[in-house]
Amino acid sequence: MINGVKVRDTTTTLVLPQVITGGIALWPVRNTEREWKLELNVDYVGWKSVRNLDIRRPDGTVILPQPQNWKSTYAILVGTEYRWLKMNQLPGWEVAVRGGYTNQQTQVPDATFNPTTPSADVHIISMGLGLLCRENGSFLGLMTCGSLGIGSIKAKVVGVDLSYQVSLYEPRTVAGNTLDRAVVNGFYQNTAHAGGLSVRASF
Repeated sequence: MINGVKVRDTTTTLVLPQVITGGIALWPVRNTEREWKLELNVDYVGWKSVRNLDIRRPDGTVILPQPQNWKSTYAILVGTEYRWLKMNQLPGWEVAVRGGYTNQQTQVPDATFNPTTPSADVHIISMGLGLLCRENGSFLGLMTCGSLGIGSIKAKVVGVDLSYQVSLYEPRTVAGNTLDRAVVNGFYQNTAHAGGLSVRASF
């Protein structure tokens, strides 16, 4: 029920934005022992396609207006990865360290800002570590990575990737909000942390 109206068979429409990406990658170092990659990407996201998320009856009547009027944005992404492909200290292993920076504009105007989701121009700093063990690599000096598996199914490659990123949202003062001015208008500042762990194996 919404304001006493049954919401059965109601619908809403979300038009996903077009994304146009351009990028370039360079390898200042690239040989059989080491690789160093630098990458730059620029994304254009057509968020202006999200005009509203109105809830409608089958006859098209709007029973819950939800204007959005988002704006299209650009994002700049810079990243680097340095990989050791062969190491005398760790035969059969590859090690990679990664870092990145993203500058992303907010797509949400003050008029339709919703404080439940952080939305402001944001600076994202990320870092990561990748470990890859091939068949002849030794796992903690106890067993070879090629012996991991069940029966005749043995892993040829085992990898672990760790990542961490912090999102630093620029302080934002919202004014002129049309949803609920008395509640929404004000000063906002957010920071978000995220981490990741992935394990992969090839047989």
